[in-house]
Amino acid sequence: MGGMDAAGQAAMAELLKGLAPESIFVIAHGLQRDALYGEFDSVDTVERMGETSTVRVGDCEMTVVG
Repeated sequence: MGGMDAAGQAAMAELLKGLAPESIFVIAHGLQRDALYGEFDSVDTVERMGETSTVRVGDCEMTVVG
């Protein structure tokens, strides 16, 4: 979804909500509007800065260096 503008990302979120599968995984390299994160039941993030990666799943956070 990183190559889409805000309107495209919002349309994709609506389309994904209408699909039948129980689980849909979306890898988004940044959403254009923070409000779009609310369109999904859960949002897990992986953020890399230099040699450090931070993984957030629900209320848990893990940092990996190297």
